Amino acid sequence: MDKDLETYQQRMAELEAANQTLRAQLAAEHQAHQHTTQELQQVRHELQSLQTQPSAQALYWVLDNLPAAAFWKDHNSVYLGCNQQFSKAAGLASPAEIVGKTDFDLPWKREEAEWFRACDRQVMESNTPELNLIEPQRQADGNQYWLETNKIPLHDSQGVVVGILGTYMEITARIEAENQLKQLNEALEQRVDERTQELQSSEARLQKLAANLPGLIFQFRLEADGTRSFPYVSEGCRDIHELEPDDFVRCFDLVHSCDRDALEQALQVSALTLSGFHHEHRIMTPSGKLKWVQTIARPEQMADDSILWDGLIIEVSDRKRAEKEQQRLLSILEATPDIVGICDAQGNHLYLNQAGQTALEIAAEDLGQVKIQACHPPEILEKIETEALPTAIQTGMWQGESYLRSQSGQDFPVSQVILAHRDEDGNLEFLSSVMRDISDLKQAEERIRQKEAQYRQIFETVIDGLAIVNLETGEMLEANPAYYQMHGYVDQASIPSNPGAYIHPDSQPIYQEFLTTVQAGHTFSGQTTNIHRDGSLIGLEIKGLPYNYQGQPHALCVLRDISQRVKLEAERQHQEQALRWIVEGTATQTGEAFFKTCVKHLALALNMQYALIAELIEDGDQQIGKTLAFWNGSDFGENFQYNLAGTPCYNVAHNHAICCHDHSIKEQFPEDNVLVTLNAESYVGIPVLNPGGKFLGYISVINTEPMEQDVELQVFILEIFAARVGAEMERMQFEQALLASTEQIQQQAQREQLLNQIANQIRISLNLDNILDTAVQEIQRFLEVDRCHFAWYIEANHNNDGYWHITSEVQVAGLSSFIGKHAASSFGALTDRLLQQEILQLDDISTVDDDEVKAVLTTLGNKSMLVLPVYAESGKFGVISCIHSQAVRPWQDHEVDLLKSVVAQLKIALNQADLLAQSRARAEELETILTQLQKTQSQLVQSEKMSSLGQMVAGVAHEINNPVSFIYGNLTHAKSYTQDLVTLIESYQQHYPNIPPKIVNIIDEIELDFLKDDLPKLFQSMEVGTERIREIIKSLRLFSRLDEAEIKQVDLHDGIDSTLTILQTRLRAQSWRPEIQVIKEYDDLPQIECYAGQLNQVFMNLLSNAVDALEELDQTRTWQQMENEPSIIRIQTQLLGQLKHPAVAIAITDNGPGIRKNAIEHLFNPFFTTKPVGKGTGLGLSISYQIITETHGGTITYNTETGQGTTFTITLPIRQ
Repeated sequence: MDKDLETYQQRMAELEAANQTLRAQLAAEHQAHQHTTQELQQVRHELQSLQTQPSAQALYWVLDNLPAAAFWKDHNSVYLGCNQQFSKAAGLASPAEIVGKTDFDLPWKREEAEWFRACDRQVMESNTPELNLIEPQRQADGNQYWLETNKIPLHDSQGVVVGILGTYMEITARIEAENQLKQLNEALEQRVDERTQELQSSEARLQKLAANLPGLIFQFRLEADGTRSFPYVSEGCRDIHELEPDDFVRCFDLVHSCDRDALEQALQVSALTLSGFHHEHRIMTPSGKLKWVQTIARPEQMADDSILWDGLIIEVSDRKRAEKEQQRLLSILEATPDIVGICDAQGNHLYLNQAGQTALEIAAEDLGQVKIQACHPPEILEKIETEALPTAIQTGMWQGESYLRSQSGQDFPVSQVILAHRDEDGNLEFLSSVMRDISDLKQAEERIRQKEAQYRQIFETVIDGLAIVNLETGEMLEANPAYYQMHGYVDQASIPSNPGAYIHPDSQPIYQEFLTTVQAGHTFSGQTTNIHRDGSLIGLEIKGLPYNYQGQPHALCVLRDISQRVKLEAERQHQEQALRWIVEGTATQTGEAFFKTCVKHLALALNMQYALIAELIEDGDQQIGKTLAFWNGSDFGENFQYNLAGTPCYNVAHNHAICCHDHSIKEQFPEDNVLVTLNAESYVGIPVLNPGGKFLGYISVINTEPMEQDVELQVFILEIFAARVGAEMERMQFEQALLASTEQIQQQAQREQLLNQIANQIRISLNLDNILDTAVQEIQRFLEVDRCHFAWYIEANHNNDGYWHITSEVQVAGLSSFIGKHAASSFGALTDRLLQQEILQLDDISTVDDDEVKAVLTTLGNKSMLVLPVYAESGKFGVISCIHSQAVRPWQDHEVDLLKSVVAQLKIALNQADLLAQSRARAEELETILTQLQKTQSQLVQSEKMSSLGQMVAGVAHEINNPVSFIYGNLTHAKSYTQDLVTLIESYQQHYPNIPPKIVNIIDEIELDFLKDDLPKLFQSMEVGTERIREIIKSLRLFSRLDEAEIKQVDLHDGIDSTLTILQTRLRAQSWRPEIQVIKEYDDLPQIECYAGQLNQVFMNLLSNAVDALEELDQTRTWQQMENEPSIIRIQTQLLGQLKHPAVAIAITDNGPGIRKNAIEHLFNPFFTTKPVGKGTGLGLSISYQIITETHGGTITYNTETGQGTTFTITLPIRQ
């Protein structure tokens, strides 16, 4: 309600202010009206007094200086005159035009004119003035205005009414203000009614609100003397304070003793600063209940200096207890080392205890900016979102392990519990989570897991046999693979469970001793003989020790085959060496280097004499092997090819399978000359396939001795090499295909580049010769032919026979040029074929059937030739010829297609060139006409403008000169008269020292001594002013000779000086720049014959442009820069007597920014300007150029330098 009241009061104040403003405007308008009436009466008296004066000028001077429009009519309402304000409103050029007109001749509406005339008649017939008439009028600008009109009858010397005098003032603004005031008053009254109703309704709502609030509303007043009272207290005080409203002042006695000082201090601060009062304190009710209450109030200074608080008191005991309990729980959460957090359903942190802030590296003030999603690694976040949260939301809780991620990116495992909390309606309110860092536990588990894995790996991979034996039953419970292998078995299922079954009888006592010793808790060491599955005997070294297996005592038995120790060691070393060779042989090399390295290390790894890698070549029905690398035992051999028929390599290639012959290979393949040459005894070949099974080649290893090594190991090594070789061969094939594809793409790009080059040339220039030159150059470069040229066919006429005219040609060095004309008859039937638009493709001229054509082309030295005809719509015909002279050149289809595309582009170029020629001829004709029209129009416009300007300037100068001459001529007399009066006064003062007091007072009032001292200065100032006006008038009269048509002898310096005088206002200092300095360096010039007015126009244009340039520069400079380097215009004249015809030169130089390069070539063009719109027409320099060159037979040149300035130099002959 208070807020509404404030708004209402503010709005009332605004309306009242607007009302006062309008009243002030209305009063001002009324005062202006009274003033106008007074002035009208004064004018009437002045008119009557001026009737006896001969000076009409004085009358018009009075009328034109009236602030109101004035007019006078005769007894028929015909206008006799008016002042300037009235003629302007009537749309007349001057008051003189009003004479003889009636209101019907003026721009008023007809009904307005009739109304004005009716008022005139009423005034004249009643011989009574009509004052303060409010009437509308449409004036010359087409707008409707409100006028306050006064009309007074005019009388002759006999008192007879002979006409009417009227004045009016435009009061449209006042009428609108009065209307607006009326509307505002109506709106104000309506708003007052509305606010009264709103206040009544608001008061009722306040009473209802106070009765239903869970607290009490009060008004507390603190008087200036400290007296306290409660003007209003709601009934809630009974429930909270157990006090009646009229006894509520006792509430201060109920305040807890520990809270009284704080309450009083808060109340004083609020009273002193008039700031809001917010306080919580305890009270002890009369019944002995301790309660927490919260007080919120806003103070306001009253007119009697008392302070009134409007406020609310509510009980917050429950909230305080909850806050205390919450603080207790919070202290527990903050003290726990576990991470406790709360978030909403969108993942926004609502709470995170200190342990969580430390672990996640999140400051308390940044908690709201970090979402839950940023506290988990991505893979864990997916688990949280897809498993944990849905489970918690559905069942109320999820428990498991996850990972957290700190702000620095450090991940650590946690044991996590997520709880979903719902409100009374069952809606999800928030989620809480308790997490414990289990990094130490995870590390311990990982160490155990690693140890177990390590032990298992050792158990599975150790070369010694390991077995776990039950000491009670003597059965083997588990063994490692080495144990099974050394006995010839595969796994536990295939070996007898009791080791005694494969222990040699001689070693059975040793086995019993082993069991007894270990069962006693001791370690056993010894040797035993076991029986292999194939019946052979195995000498073993045995060691036993106690071992706890699944909570029961067992024996761990370690067996080592000492009979094979040496052999195994040798094989291990060989395997290690073979692996090194495999790594070296398949190192990251490519191409031929890879294949050579591969065969060398393959032979070393398999201990073979020869090794080769080959690819398969299909040659008709034959299959040929082509080696890519060959190792001959000590070095790399030369690559070779051989027929695979009757060789073991044929089986590899045909069956795509490994072929192995461990001995007698020559006898098995007697037709294989390679095996015979190499004296081969054993052979292993393996196919090289890609991942899709495609055959790429093969690898063969050959030895001069039978194989003794493990064949499986050799095959394994070969498979490794084959996989690597296959990858390399496939890479090389892909590389070759890529190169071929790249070459095709490059060819296509080159073809498109050629066409684009020709098309761009057509778009850029449309110059047919340039297009043809570009075409033959690009075709010769792209096709790499010996010669390429373009020839026109010129048909036979009565002057000459038909011929071929070669206009564009490119040929390789050493070939002569064919540029020129060649008779068509010399080419025989070749010309006829081309005229039939036949494409002539001759791959080998020696094979041409037509002997005549063959002979002609052979004579020209051509061996291959490709000719395409080019027809234009205009009937022109030509050919593009590509010729090879040094060797036969078969033409490819893509080359022919390319030339066809080029021919299509050339046909477009021919057609566009014809159209361009036609367009240019027409454009040149139109441009000539347009230029002449623009030139004529600009001359007419400028001539008319300057003629009008000259007439106006001359008239103004003449009108000003008369009164100025009058003033200037009388200044001398006035100065003399004044001096005589001063002398007389001084004489009086000398001879009559006792001056009467009245005269003394007059002397003091007029400050006689100051007047005597200041009068000479005043006259001197007036003389200087009139001299300046006379100089300006002289300059204006000189400059006004713009429309003089005859040639006169004039002094150029006078014309320049008069122009400078007119431009003086632009040259003097401005608020933003210093004065532009003008330096005149005049030579002794004779008078020259010229059109003086036109030359003055040229000087004005050049000097104005110089000022514009300097102002443009100064706008970019500081005041200090302008003072250090002032803007200067230098004017130099010189007599050029050394010329054949004597002449004079005038140079006008400025130190401005210079003329921009892009504007120089257009400088004298009509309508070209660098100035903003509205500041320049672009005709100044163009017309100046015509005046100097065409009218006076002189020259005008310029010299400009960027940043240095511009000089315009004019030369004029002395005699025309």
